[in-house]
Amino acid sequence: ALTVHGKTVERPFAVNIEKSGETAHVEGFATFKFTDFGIKPYSMLLGAIRNQDAFQVFVDLKAKRN
Repeated sequence: ALTVHGKTVERPFAVNIEKSGETAHVEGFATFKFTDFGIKPYSMLLGAIRNQDAFQVFVDLKAKRN
């Protein structure tokens, strides 16, 4: 789940998890759309210049047990 602009949207994340001893490394990504969060992508010149609606979230997390 990702919360942006006060709205939460859930998507499946593709995740890779590696564990080595007391350390875990998690990498993942998911694709969301700005409009899912109620945000209109930037546009000007009658749409000739505009941002795409889709964006990706990348996670690179390393954790170590104390």
